[in-house]
Amino acid sequence: MNTFLKKSFLIMLPVAFSLILFLSFAKPTSLKVEDKFGTFSLNCKTFEKGSAVGAYGFGLAYCNEEINDLSKVIHYEEIDHYIQFLKDNNFSKIQHRVTQIKTSLENNNSEMYFNQVEKYIKEIENLTYSEKEIVLSFFKYDELKS
Repeated sequence: MNTFLKKSFLIMLPVAFSLILFLSFAKPTSLKVEDKFGTFSLNCKTFEKGSAVGAYGFGLAYCNEEINDLSKVIHYEEIDHYIQFLKDNNFSKIQHRVTQIKTSLENNNSEMYFNQVEKYIKEIENLTYSEKEIVLSFFKYDELKS
């Protein structure tokens, strides 16, 4: 039994040492999404898997596919222009959703923000082709100016 413990220890020692070295050189993941309505960024811990996506002007970023607090710089005046654009073009459901997103940003409510953005994405995806073209024209207008 004593020899078994010695052999186990000799095997585990290099494994533990390798793990410690690996942990010391691993770096956290930094995510950043710059979109029409602002910059959304998140730092994940060393072994968390990070993912980020731009979502029709807004940004979503996850660590291990979980909702975390985002650091953000928001362009509220652009959001207000978009809300007015949606109102002028009779997209009241999307206008309401964007207003909810803006409220969640103002209140720093990450869970509400993520939920509202996910619903916003689905609503845009469910539009007809011509309706979607109208909504997306808001984003294309600035691209044409640059």
